Amino acid sequence: MFCAFVRRVCMQHAILIIEINSHVALFRDMLILVGQPRDCPELREKIRKLRRTCVETSKHMTHLIMTQLKRYVYLPFHF
Repeated sequence: MFCAFVRRVCMQHAILIIEINSHVALFRDMLILVGQPRDCPELREKIRKLRRTCVETSKHMTHLIMTQLKRYVYLPFHF
C-alpha cells in the first residue's frame, strides 16, 4: 500500500516536471523572437503570461516536493 502511494506521488511529480519543461522550452522559443520582425506587443504579453505560469508551476512543484521530503524525514523506517 505504501509503495502504491509513493509510486502515485512520483508520477504526479513527473507530470509536473514535464509540464515545467514544456513551459520553459516554449518560453525560450518565444524569447528568441524578441527583436526580430515577428516581435510585437502581443508576443511580449504572451511571454509575460508564460513567465508567470512557469514561476507559479515551479512554486507549486517546490511546495509538493518539500512537503513530501518533510513527511519522509519524520516517517519511521522499518527494515
